[in-house]
Amino acid sequence: MAHVVSLRFKAAPVLLRIARKQVAAAARAVGAGELDAGRVELAVGEALANAHDHGYGGAPGPIELEITYEPHRFAVTVRDEGPGLPSGRQFPDLPDRRTGNGYGLQVINELMDETELQRSGPTGRGTTIRMAIRLRRD
Repeated sequence: MAHVVSLRFKAAPVLLRIARKQVAAAARAVGAGELDAGRVELAVGEALANAHDHGYGGAPGPIELEITYEPHRFAVTVRDEGPGLPSGRQFPDLPDRRTGNGYGLQVINELMDETELQRSGPTGRGTTIRMAIRLRRD
C-alpha cells in the first residue's frame, strides 16, 4: 500500500528550503538512512530551484509537491505551472556550458534511482519531475 502526502505552496526561497527539509525528514521517518535522506534532499532542492528559477523566472508561483512512500521505495514529484521546457527535453540532458543550464537535472538524475521529466499538462504549460530512490539502510 502506498502512502501519499501532498503539499501546495508558492515558489519563494524560504518555502523551498522548508519543503526540501520536510521531504528529507519524511524520508528519515519512513526508515531512510542518512545517505538516502541526503540524496533526496539535494535532488528535491534542485527540482524546486528549477521550478522557481526556470518555471517562474525567480518570481513566486504555485508548486505542487507529492511524497509517495511504499516499502523500500520513496518517491517525490515536483510540479510547476510555468511555461514549460522546450519540446523533447528529457533526462539525461547534458548541461549547457554556455548558459550554465542543465546541471540541476544532471544532479537529480545522478542522485536518484528513478527519474522522469515531462510537461505537466495538455497545454504544454508547466514541468513535472518525478524521482524515486530504493531505500537502503545505512
